[in-house]
Amino acid sequence: MGKLIGRNGAVAILASALLVSGLFVGVSYGGGGGITEPQVIELVTTGCGTNDNDPATECHVYRLKDTDGERSGEIFRFKVPLADTDGNPVGRGYLECSGSKGTGQTCTLVLSLKPGPFTDLGTIVSTGTGLPPSAITGGSGAYLNVRGDMTGEGQNDGFHLFVNLIP
Repeated sequence: MGKLIGRNGAVAILASALLVSGLFVGVSYGGGGGITEPQVIELVTTGCGTNDNDPATECHVYRLKDTDGERSGEIFRFKVPLADTDGNPVGRGYLECSGSKGTGQTCTLVLSLKPGPFTDLGTIVSTGTGLPPSAITGGSGAYLNVRGDMTGEGQNDGFHLFVNLIP
């Protein structure tokens, strides 16, 4: 009985130490604890609308059919490189949309960013119905727990995303 209590006590102490250090709950120290002030990040992508011959660009549309062979929906999956407004590569955008005939579509966009002049290491997640605007629903690393919205517009050099972040 004494060994059991001693072992359980040691496990409790170890678990407490890991919890305090952040290791037990998966807290990452390599990117900060989120933004502290609102900020806007402008990102540029050529997207899937053009054949940019970039091996980092992957764009797939999967057509769905019902049991009668009629089109009933689609799933879009896009992986595109992202740059800042100076042309520096800053990460990738991962977009997945699914929709059924007559119901519209739901999309999730994950921006996986690396450090750059205007970006930090982390991810930003948004959800919406397709093209911006969409709601920013969270993030990780330097963008931990962000919220806000994302808009966009086509310009001569590609599609510009305006990521409006609120801590």
